[in-house]
Amino acid sequence: SKGGNAAMAGDRMGTGIVGSERQRGIAKLLKHHQKVTRRAIEILSKVVRVNAEIARGDLEKAQVGFEDASSIANKLATARQTKRAQRDVAIARYNLGSVQTEFFLATPPAFGKSARSLLTESIHLTLSLLAEDPSNIVLKRDLARAKDRLGQIFAFQLLSYSSSAAQFIEATELTKEIHAARPDNIELWRDLIISFEHLAKIEEHFAHLDSARAAYQQAITMHMDV
Repeated sequence: SKGGNAAMAGDRMGTGIVGSERQRGIAKLLKHHQKVTRRAIEILSKVVRVNAEIARGDLEKAQVGFEDASSIANKLATARQTKRAQRDVAIARYNLGSVQTEFFLATPPAFGKSARSLLTESIHLTLSLLAEDPSNIVLKRDLARAKDRLGQIFAFQLLSYSSSAAQFIEATELTKEIHAARPDNIELWRDLIISFEHLAKIEEHFAHLDSARAAYQQAITMHMDV
């Protein structure tokens, strides 16, 4: 009948409209994903340039670059809700906190509080990831670097022996674990050896000479494995 045909035509038209809306929605999501991906690539390239600026000692440019990287890491983590995105945020916090630590060590008290906050956040994020994957060597490396940096701030401020030593001790213990698990992968732990030297210096400062000597000896032993 004419009424039935009209109804069927209406149904088909409705289906077509829904299908078109769905396609537009998919296209919109795809466009957003491409935009986010392009932005992520831009930030990654910027981070590479930032590392070069750090090597040249241009901390101001480095800070600007890492601030941008931290911002985009937040957006990606919100959009994706993945462990990889969460680690990227932790690394971004570490990088920015590390640069601010350099500022602080050079011209205290600039950025001291901010650097502590960023490094602490990086540590908490990494610990939450390690709780789900406790044998992950890369995460342990991330944690060791952040703890060593935080220990440097505490030591420079001379807040207390326990605050700085605790961070350095945890960093060195993590370094031992990484070295034991992957002794042939020198790139994983070579730059972490400095934690033993930092621990030795703080122990020496507080006249804990036996502990200082032990930390220095561990640093020497690991340097010989490089």
